[in-house]
Amino acid sequence: MIEITNTRSKKDEQEKVTKKGKLASVKRGGKTFSSHLSKIIDLEFQGSIEELLEDLKDQEKRFLDQQTGHELDRYKALLHTIIKSILAEGLREKTLKRKKKNWGDFVVIEKINAKLLEITGAITRQNKAFNLLKTIEEIRGLILDLIY
Repeated sequence: MIEITNTRSKKDEQEKVTKKGKLASVKRGGKTFSSHLSKIIDLEFQGSIEELLEDLKDQEKRFLDQQTGHELDRYKALLHTIIKSILAEGLREKTLKRKKKNWGDFVVIEKINAKLLEITGAITRQNKAFNLLKTIEEIRGLILDLIY
């Protein structure tokens, strides 16, 4: 038979009773839960945007190598994913500061959509690859304008 003994001293038990409602392991500081959470979300958001931009760079290379409708659709889908993630995070913070600032984002998105239509036209007309590359670089610049 195994005998279980109490390893806590009487002093430890008294401290536990006197600190009712307060946890010793939790630090009480100036940081709130929401500020800590927003910092973590910002880090994850920046990581995901950077990953999406890397994916965009890879997709651009594939698209320039194989100028097909399928690669164009994949490129468009990736661009829309990037734009949605930028706006989902950006609108949440920017509307708290200034509502009129968001109108610039919509103008940039309209420009990106116009450039996508140019790319679609370039593929259907079998235009020069240089014009295609130039348009892709303009889209990348507009996305960077949205981010920074």
